[in-house]
Amino acid sequence: HVSAGYGKVRVLEDLDLTIYPNDFVALVGDNGAGKSTLALLASGLMRPMSGKVTFGSGRRPRPGQDVALLFQNPIEQLFTDSVDEEVAYGPRNFGRLDPQEHDSLLQQFDLQALRLRPPLALSTGQQQRTAMASCAALRPHLLILDEPTQGQDWRHLEYLMAHLTLMNSKGTAILLITHDYKLVHRCARRIIHLRDGRIRADQRIQLGERNR
Repeated sequence: HVSAGYGKVRVLEDLDLTIYPNDFVALVGDNGAGKSTLALLASGLMRPMSGKVTFGSGRRPRPGQDVALLFQNPIEQLFTDSVDEEVAYGPRNFGRLDPQEHDSLLQQFDLQALRLRPPLALSTGQQQRTAMASCAALRPHLLILDEPTQGQDWRHLEYLMAHLTLMNSKGTAILLITHDYKLVHRCARRIIHLRDGRIRADQRIQLGERNR
């Protein structure tokens, strides 16, 4: 029963939603439907006006530990002096930086050649991959991606989806906010349609339905 918004304006109204481990959810809807607001709520970065947002046994979600959020604009979450520092920052801050895993992430997101570059000097697509690798490095239980495909060519999109699929297979729940219905059809196993601040449909997709 969550309602949320900005000031006195409600964007989400009486929302009920449960995301489970291993879910790969696509959240779709028109601009202004409340998708990014839902992402902020689920990540613990925003408090509801009413209702309750809980994680696991009932605590509030812990940003960066339980949940990681890739913002629609990567500039909003890049702040260190190099790509290398950016991807390492979260794990180092929580005392679980693994140098081998760190190098592997840079490789998987095609960032090795950029590791010494300042993130703010990169292209939009490179910034997006840097922010995405930073989120993945946290090994969250829930990873939320708000329009992650901007600035990506098909090759880098393949890298991104391969890593998301791997994370999901290991138990990470994925909440993908996108207007790219080809991506939804390819990856999602559950689709939630948000319209005018309310969930209008919540459907699980069987494997056979993808080929219809």
